[in-house]
Amino acid sequence: RMRHTNPYDAIAVGAQFYELNHGAQVRHRVESLLPHISPPRVGVLDVGAGSGTPTLAMARTWPGVPVHAVEPSRSMRIALLTRIAEEGDLQRQVTVHPVAAHELTRTGFVDLVTAFWALGMVEPDHWEATLNALVGALVPGGALSTYHFAQALAYATGHAEEAQEAER
Repeated sequence: RMRHTNPYDAIAVGAQFYELNHGAQVRHRVESLLPHISPPRVGVLDVGAGSGTPTLAMARTWPGVPVHAVEPSRSMRIALLTRIAEEGDLQRQVTVHPVAAHELTRTGFVDLVTAFWALGMVEPDHWEATLNALVGALVPGGALSTYHFAQALAYATGHAEEAQEAER
């Protein structure tokens, strides 16, 4: 049995296949969502950036706007950093923060916080600190945009069958 000092590294084995298995579906959903989000001017905080599909889509959609990607899993960060490096021109626009959302200490630096799928992975003991950190990252008048949270919460609370039905 593998032991992980960072609980987010428990997905290390599957991280290399994440983009292969989910990339097209995630890309489609994110690209269909972005036109409905008010364009940020100060910056974006992408919580649980994973392999970077939403992060890179936002950087391409809003060129020149700083994008901050929060990803606590080392294996997912490797995929994220590789994809950023492959894009080349996005390296100056995207900053990767190797922490969990509840560990963020910087405040007032973005006008949009996005959490696509990630909030369902937050440990119950970290909910309050996570929400405080996300709200604290926003400048006055900023927005928090979540997606897929209802289904993630259903899975986390033992209502997987209802979540699967909602996805059909």
